Amino acid sequence: GGPAAPRARRRTRGPGGGARARRMRVPGGGSSGRRAAATRARGAGAGARSVAGAAFPRTPADPARWAAWESAGQPYLDALRAANGGNLVDYAVSHAGETTFPRTFQSLADGGALTFFGASSGYHMTFLGKPGAAEPADMLRRARLRPGEAVLVFYGAGAVGLRDDMALSAIEAARESGARVCVVTDRDSERDFVLSLGYGEALAGAVSLAEITRRVPHFDWPDTMPDLPDPQRETAAFKEAVRLFTEDTFKPLGQAVGRILRSADNPRGMPDVVVERARRDTLAVSTMLVKPHTGRVVYCGDMAPNGSGRRYSFYAPQVWMRQRRILMPSASIVGTHLSNAAEIAGLNRVIASGAVRVPTTYLGDWDELPTLHQAMWENRLPEATGGAAKAVVNHALPEAGLTSRDELLIAWAGSATGKGQ
Repeated sequence: GGPAAPRARRRTRGPGGGARARRMRVPGGGSSGRRAAATRARGAGAGARSVAGAAFPRTPADPARWAAWESAGQPYLDALRAANGGNLVDYAVSHAGETTFPRTFQSLADGGALTFFGASSGYHMTFLGKPGAAEPADMLRRARLRPGEAVLVFYGAGAVGLRDDMALSAIEAARESGARVCVVTDRDSERDFVLSLGYGEALAGAVSLAEITRRVPHFDWPDTMPDLPDPQRETAAFKEAVRLFTEDTFKPLGQAVGRILRSADNPRGMPDVVVERARRDTLAVSTMLVKPHTGRVVYCGDMAPNGSGRRYSFYAPQVWMRQRRILMPSASIVGTHLSNAAEIAGLNRVIASGAVRVPTTYLGDWDELPTLHQAMWENRLPEATGGAAKAVVNHALPEAGLTSRDELLIAWAGSATGKGQ
């Protein structure tokens, strides 16, 4: 950013006044020239994704295609830099789903964060990792690990013989932080080796994937998250694919981990933090295992060795709807529902102060609801509302234009008095 914009931010749709109120430069990306123009009209730099000339598919599962996919995004990144003073972005906000998510992550500068609050084009999120590595102790501090929390450590990726030094460092760092640790190993021999190291009460237990396979014949441990059918056009097949992944992969492991980490204040035994491994793509499972709302999945290893990013994938609702976080050495992904009650109250105060200008929202009558829903589904809401990009329908307000709780109570009282007369 420049002198008047110490930080940069990108949004997939029209940027809000909050970023500009904090003196951020706000470039935007739109799916069409019309949307890009609307973004520019609100005071932000913007470019249409189609104009940038880059394809916006999911990241391919075939490693031989990763480099070509990454190169195909250069026109988009060049257009973004042109709108942002030559820089990539520090913050990205998205709800466009699986087709736009990978390029949005690619647009992050070193240390950037991607927040998403929806997945309109599909739920199978993929991305290529960014260069950088960190010590497990540093990443657990960044995750704000607290004494008494439960930590799951994956063990075995990159092990030399029975030793997995990255995992051992993570176990030791978690123990020094006062956490309770469960270790998941690839082989029985690795499990026995970890249990023999004398970690004491800090190590709640360990289980091997080989052991789970023997106990649960249908247990499946895929190399990556399986492809998902289109949830709109193939709804039944989509639901079945999610069910199979849940039943055959997540539940067997989750139950094994839960038996180890279960406690009075954590009866399901869900970990607060999962220490993932950069050499593998098991992120979809980890984001299902970790606690909702407060859970953190942490990477320590280099996710782009020799400058070539590895592919990672996860099921969007597990991160966005459950508000989980994925922390990496040089980036982060944050799932959100945009705000909690305290944040809404704070936002209302900022709006009332005039620091943030909120575009006018269309207020429709109750009987307009079907028409507005259909217009939103067909991506033509501004046409149906006379230009407004947002719409609400009035279910209980006695009149329009009310701006405070007191005004609402007075209007309700007046309405009740009128009915009484």
